[in-house]
Amino acid sequence: MRLFLEFVLRGIYTFLVNPQYRKFLFYFLRLGGMPRTKSINISINSWRVKVLDPLSFVWQFYEIYYEQGYLFPADKESLVIYDCGSNIGLSLLFFSEKYPNARIVAYEPSPIVFDVLEENIRNNIPNPRRIHLHPQAVWIASETRPIYQGTGSDAGNFDQFGPEVAVVDTVDLRTVLEKEDYVDFLKMDIEGAENKVIPHLLPVLHKIGALFIEYHSRPESPQDLSLILKTLEDSGFRYYLKTINRNPRPYFNHLKGRDMDFQTNVYAFRTA
Repeated sequence: MRLFLEFVLRGIYTFLVNPQYRKFLFYFLRLGGMPRTKSINISINSWRVKVLDPLSFVWQFYEIYYEQGYLFPADKESLVIYDCGSNIGLSLLFFSEKYPNARIVAYEPSPIVFDVLEENIRNNIPNPRRIHLHPQAVWIASETRPIYQGTGSDAGNFDQFGPEVAVVDTVDLRTVLEKEDYVDFLKMDIEGAENKVIPHLLPVLHKIGALFIEYHSRPESPQDLSLILKTLEDSGFRYYLKTINRNPRPYFNHLKGRDMDFQTNVYAFRTA
């Protein structure tokens, strides 16, 4: 009973003192039941954005604006941020607000999503000279690859989960980062490709100050989280894991046939 009361009181306190939490609840109640393929326009803080997948937007807002999972310490003004998997641009708007002098390099491979990303940046940041948008997927080579449609309307992947939706250009991210002196923050939400890309980046990870990685495990593919974490350890990072899944009986509920059987956020940082 005591734990229940503490939980309820903590929720009430958060609701009263945190406007972003109140907005999250508003979006959840308003948008959570909408069809995932319904395109709508939403006001968010001072922005007006187009949304392709209402439910995906709700949880993006929760992670980016309420939890502020992409907020990192900055001791200088001229930052360099790489955003791999920019989706409709909420992360870019957050970065431009928190780090207005940063140079931001963004990648989003889905042609449909990229068009919305461009529109959201153009409509909300009149002169985005420091934001460089690329309609490409980050990968271990520069080539062309098909992408497939996962759950909802804005989650493309290389793993043949769902129907093929486009053939896109990829860019060898290691080659790109070799040209940078230093990258303050690297955000990677690339729907399973991180299992290949992060180990591929080992020779250039010393140039990265902090990383956010959304790790995806699909039921029919090997789980490579240990390889990613070992790569980070070898590069001098410490890390914190925040698991997204809620699976009370994992020995029985392996989520077969679902998009993912495990997902966790990896926050990697340096202590010296």
